[in-house]
Amino acid sequence: MVQRRPDRLHMEVFETDVGPPDAGWHPILMRTDRGDLELRHHPAPGARTAAVLVGGVGGGWDSPARGLYERLGADLGAAGVCALRVRYRVPAVFDECVLDLRAGCQYLLELGMEGLGLVGHSFGGAVVIRVAEDLPARARTVVTLATQSWGTDRVAHLPDDCSLLCVHGVKDDVLPPACSEQVYERAHDPRRLVLLSRAGHVLDEAADEVHDLVRDWLVKALTPSRAVAARRG
Repeated sequence: MVQRRPDRLHMEVFETDVGPPDAGWHPILMRTDRGDLELRHHPAPGARTAAVLVGGVGGGWDSPARGLYERLGADLGAAGVCALRVRYRVPAVFDECVLDLRAGCQYLLELGMEGLGLVGHSFGGAVVIRVAEDLPARARTVVTLATQSWGTDRVAHLPDDCSLLCVHGVKDDVLPPACSEQVYERAHDPRRLVLLSRAGHVLDEAADEVHDLVRDWLVKALTPSRAVAARRG
């Protein structure tokens, strides 16, 4: 089946409904001209930076490394960084997923976030790279987890001060580690490539290592902007 591409790469948000907290996060429903979009916002008191987390081609609330995204929501909040999970409206259609992530980022910017870190697994790695390119004044870092290579060619055009972390399992039999190696080679510094010898595509075999690596990377990339914002205030 041929996937339909959007006639225009634009989505208008008509209304945003924020629900009461549930297990540490707020459910958010965006009503748009392209259908309803669901988000989960893990707030952090006084946060001026945020991490935006997206899954792979399967959609839903997909999370690699044994619930990595749920864990990050709590851990980043303790460091003063909020988190936002995005559920694709039309999984596997690249442009539609780009629109979803853009809408999530715009929501955070309207809340006053001054810096964003974008994290994507598998198919989502290409999505976060594409969106980060459009956020030259806001994208602080991009993290790809077992990324595909298709759709990542724009990594060379990430903002100059936007760092990149690529994580991949050596035993990945869905997307080979060469995909992350290609992304890393095309990117500019600061960048880091981590290959995990015992991990497969979902990274479950190295879940704790991935969690600590991604958490520490995001905190380092996103907390300096909070300190600058505090001094300016």
